[in-house]
Amino acid sequence: MIIGIDTRIPTKNKTGIGYLLDNIIPVMLEKDDSNFYKLIGSGFGIKKKNVRIFSLPKLVQRGFNFLWKYIFFPPAEFLIGRTDTFFFTNFVDIPSKSQKKVLMIPDMSFVQYPQFTEKKNLKFLTKNVGRSVARADKIITISENAKKEICEYYKVPDEKVEVVYPGCPRNIKKVKDLSLIEKTKEKYGIKGKYILFVGTLEPRKNIKGLIEAYNLLSDVFKKEYQLVLCGGKGWYYREVFDIVKKYQLESRVVFLGYVDERDISSIYSGASVFAFPSFYEGFGLPVLEAFSCFVPVVCSDTSSLLEVAGESAIYCQPDNVVSIKKAIEKVLSDRSLQKEMVEQGYERLKRFSWENAVEKILDILVS
Repeated sequence: MIIGIDTRIPTKNKTGIGYLLDNIIPVMLEKDDSNFYKLIGSGFGIKKKNVRIFSLPKLVQRGFNFLWKYIFFPPAEFLIGRTDTFFFTNFVDIPSKSQKKVLMIPDMSFVQYPQFTEKKNLKFLTKNVGRSVARADKIITISENAKKEICEYYKVPDEKVEVVYPGCPRNIKKVKDLSLIEKTKEKYGIKGKYILFVGTLEPRKNIKGLIEAYNLLSDVFKKEYQLVLCGGKGWYYREVFDIVKKYQLESRVVFLGYVDERDISSIYSGASVFAFPSFYEGFGLPVLEAFSCFVPVVCSDTSSLLEVAGESAIYCQPDNVVSIKKAIEKVLSDRSLQKEMVEQGYERLKRFSWENAVEKILDILVS
């Protein structure tokens, strides 16, 4: 069987989709020698006889992106030749003559919280996701919560949508070398203990609410713990910097920007608590990353996060800064609770693996 895969994602400064594909595609291609793969976009450094990468020059790629976006022509096979199954990995499809079309929709944030989606992107998704769903034979999503939303909104039968849970990114693991953690902290200007957030600086992540909650912490806690925000700038990020200035927290809130992947495990491992008060998450990979690094987690009681973290996290209401503040204080004030949460989180992590995800995706693609 010939399987086409749309891998047109940024290879640098990856976000959610990028991390998903960076962990799924290489494992899948290493595991499967019986099918032939044609990738349009990133090749993930893979060199195998049964894999062909179609990385087009930027101008050529832009031309095809324009044609696919506005007139839905020509079919991808015009570029890559015949395919039997096509795997579209990022919300929408491109024209294809494949007999079977599989579409991945990681979340429905643009429907549930349109105010947190950039207007240009919202318009594109609103126009095209529904059409892609109608053309797909199977839809893959990454949580039961997202599946429910997809089925309800697009009126598709339950059996058309398959849930494939991600695993923890393989490069994220507990760093036991305290000197390496201290060296990494020094590199990024972190001093002493800290509360950590990891994610793109954008409204959906509720970083403004997290900063306001941090400001409500007692002076003792604020003096002992910095708030470290790790992630690249998304859309409408300036309000995050404005709120820090408003509360005169410049010396206590540290913006790391997009961190080198070689350093992220040390950043996690040095944290006292991981705070993730998002309004909505399709899955919430950073929760698993914190579990993997033995860090207690405070997260929202919304969307898929209850499903992912189970009983291993302390929950808060994302639209209530007092709730966020109390949840953080509860963890920081109780060392025995921290130990219990770390143990539970590590056990919870065992439920999620890339190997299981890849096995399920392969079964969907070839069946």
